[in-house]
Order: sequence, then C-alpha cells, then structure tokens
Amino acid sequence: EDLLFRLAGEKSPKLAGPSEADRKAYRKAWLAWWKDNEAKVNLEVLAEQARIAGFTTVVLLDRDEILDLDAGNRVRFTLTGLGMPLDVQRLPRDRVLIAEHGANRVTERNAKNEVVWEHRIDGPLAAQRLPNGNTFIATKQEAVEVDPRGNVVWTYSRPAGEQIMRARRLPGGDTLLITQLGVSRFVRIDRFGREKNSFGVEVYTSGGRIDLTPAGNVLIPELHNQRVVERDMAGTIVREIKVEQPITALALPGGNILVTSMTQKRAYEIDRTGKEVWEYKRETRV
Repeated sequence: EDLLFRLAGEKSPKLAGPSEADRKAYRKAWLAWWKDNEAKVNLEVLAEQARIAGFTTVVLLDRDEILDLDAGNRVRFTLTGLGMPLDVQRLPRDRVLIAEHGANRVTERNAKNEVVWEHRIDGPLAAQRLPNGNTFIATKQEAVEVDPRGNVVWTYSRPAGEQIMRARRLPGGDTLLITQLGVSRFVRIDRFGREKNSFGVEVYTSGGRIDLTPAGNVLIPELHNQRVVERDMAGTIVREIKVEQPITALALPGGNILVTSMTQKRAYEIDRTGKEVWEYKRETRV
C-alpha cells in the first residue's frame, strides 16, 4: 500500500472505514487509479526511496543546528537558525523535514537552508513525511496529518488529557505513541484510532519518534535505567542494550541500531552482537 501511495501521491484513494464494504470500495478505487495511470506512472519514485546513500543526519540540539554527514563523517551541508529541532527526517534531493518545537513550526529545508515548505503548529514534537506526500505531526495534545497545502486530513488525541511524548506513523497506517498521564505508556493505534497494543514504559524525554525493529518489536530508550530495551507488542523484553542515558534508538535497514546518549554527547551504531561499528561525537548534545 505504501508503494502505491508513493506512486499516486495526492491522488491516492482513501479508505473510508474498517468494514468489508469499505475495503472492497477501496480496492476498486485503486484498480480504477491503476487503469488510468498504468502507462504513465513514474517507477523511478520507488527507486529513489529505496536507495541507501550511507549519509547520516545529525541534530545538535543545543546549537539549533542540523548537519548532513557522508559515510566518512564529513559535513555535506549545515542547516542553522532552527528553533529547537526535536525531530528530523531526511528526504530525497538533499531536503530535510524538521519539527522546530521552539519555533512552533514544521519546515522542509534544502541544502542551502532555504525553507521550501512550512506548516505552523504549536510545539511540534515529531514530523514525518508520508508516502502520499502528506505530513504526520505530533504535538503534546494531538497527532495530525496535513496535506501539502496545510489542510488537516486526520487528527487524533488521547482520552482523559493523556499527553503525547513521541510518535511515529507506520506503513499500513498504524501509529506508535509514547504517552504520559502520571506514568508513561507505549500505545499502538490503527488508522481509525482504535487501540491495538499498550503497556507501561520508562520514558522521560519528549520529542522525536519511537521505532520498530524489522521483527516488529519496539525500541524503548530508558534514560534512567541506562539501557535501550526491545519489547514485543505484549510488552515482553526480548533484548536489552546497555546505553548511558539514551535519548533515541533507531533500527537501521541492515539490522543494526543507532543510539544517542545525553551525557556522552554522541551518536553510535551497534551491530547485532553489540559491537560499535560507527560513532559521531561532539562537545554538545547529539
């Protein structure tokens, strides 16, 4: 479905509801789209998304900067003058999507640091460009999806005043959340807002995404427990990685994990055996 979204973009049909009739209508809409576009669809879009360049996008939070590094950690370009960037996504054509929490906006910038797209929203914690061209954004109060013109096409908020700390939209439409109301929890909802999984976690920092491994397990950075834990959807720990005050844990395509440490002021990559295979360290928080 995500591959179709990349091809169809804004013309992607919408799934109206979870019923069998809705799904049949959705399938017919996709067949109609394919009949009209089969001869002119641009398959290069898929190749561009699948290409792994070996670059790393780094946020220097306290300096309000973003660096794009090549495979040898050499700076390719720098984005400056940002307003507390809490989340970042590398896009094709050397563009970067940024949740500027302190500036109350989400921006897309090119390598020249020019703003090519912007959406104003109070205190964004996470921002993610979706395959259909829309943008998923999470704030403390709600998660929204906006189209390229800034129109809100989907919105979700937690019951009883529960606040959002981190978020991510998955292929297939599910959304992962870390929420907080007294205690913090991991929550997974489907595209219609129905809760599928939830369990307690120990997350104390807001901003950025929560990530899944290729096996479908969630990576939880437990700052005060000095570890990253991999949990299945029932909440059972299947792996534990010792990390000094972890902030972020991301699963890479090859199975390695990228983590950042608040006190060590660095990002590093570890393989399946726990061996460090890459590092980027600075004098400020990474």
